[in-house]
Amino acid sequence: MKKVTLKANLEALITEKLERYGGQVYHFSSVGIKAVGYSTDSRFNVLGYSTRNSNPLRPVFNFSRKTQAEVVQAVAKVISSLEERKAKKTQPHTLEVGNILYTCWGYEQTNISFYRVEEVKSSSVILVNLNQTQVEDRGMALSGYTVPTDEVKPKAEPFMKRVTFGKEVNLGSSEGRATLWDGKPKSYSNWY
Repeated sequence: MKKVTLKANLEALITEKLERYGGQVYHFSSVGIKAVGYSTDSRFNVLGYSTRNSNPLRPVFNFSRKTQAEVVQAVAKVISSLEERKAKKTQPHTLEVGNILYTCWGYEQTNISFYRVEEVKSSSVILVNLNQTQVEDRGMALSGYTVPTDEVKPKAEPFMKRVTFGKEVNLGSSEGRATLWDGKPKSYSNWY
């Protein structure tokens, strides 16, 4: 039995659209997009598929407009946005040793975590989790403002994370992205 890959299915899907409606295939290799444009019932349509995605059969974009110019404008906007995002990812990061990053996260409460950059690598940084101190409370210590201290949390081990978009670090699903701290106290809340 012959194994059919997703990439082969993508080619078959594009071929089917071309045979059914006519049209043209467009390649946007800078962002890994292959699109098929066609017209039906006085509407212009374009479906864009990623050639790099793990599931290339799911369209990256799908536009249907009354004029071809509207479709071209919509596709140009998406491609431009994808190219900008790609360019930001390839820029060297701007984090330095000693920078403080913070995250604001939680469910039914607002947690704040602070991290200090201990070491800088080409595309990543070594971070350590910092203690924090409450600088103002809003009654019953259930909410207030907090700032980092210079002390590392007990049992906190340094860890490496990749820098994204020049100055952000993705810490994972629970805490999300850590961004550069602006020096201002950050608001927190808890329910206990």
